[in-house]
Amino acid sequence: MGTHNWQFGRDSGSRQTSLGHARGSGSDRRGPHEWLLSRLTAVGLIPLLPWFLYSLLSGVAADHAAMQAWLSAPGNMTLMILFIICVFWHGMLAGKVVVHDYIHGAALEMSASVAISFACVIMAVFAIIAVIKIGLGG
Repeated sequence: MGTHNWQFGRDSGSRQTSLGHARGSGSDRRGPHEWLLSRLTAVGLIPLLPWFLYSLLSGVAADHAAMQAWLSAPGNMTLMILFIICVFWHGMLAGKVVVHDYIHGAALEMSASVAISFACVIMAVFAIIAVIKIGLGG
């Protein structure tokens, strides 16, 4: 018989090979999809962030009337909603990566991930409703 690379399990004290220890803790196959979404939101932010910063620096946020007049243009309202979606989606993906990398323990990791997702979705919805309300004369 050949030699085996036996390792003792951490919790149960059972003997298992390195391969046996690694099975079941592999990829959950979400990584490539989340990686692609992260890149897509980053690419979307490349033109939207300078547009947003230029708009703020040009004085559209000086008062409510100026913001309302600026957001009443369909192009500005659409770009602002796209900016909000990209920012919060990108932030949600980045937050999940941080949680996955630094929080150990399945229950705590899942709870933190759900909390980040929930917070980002709620904030994005409120921001989009505010943009629509202001843009439509509210």
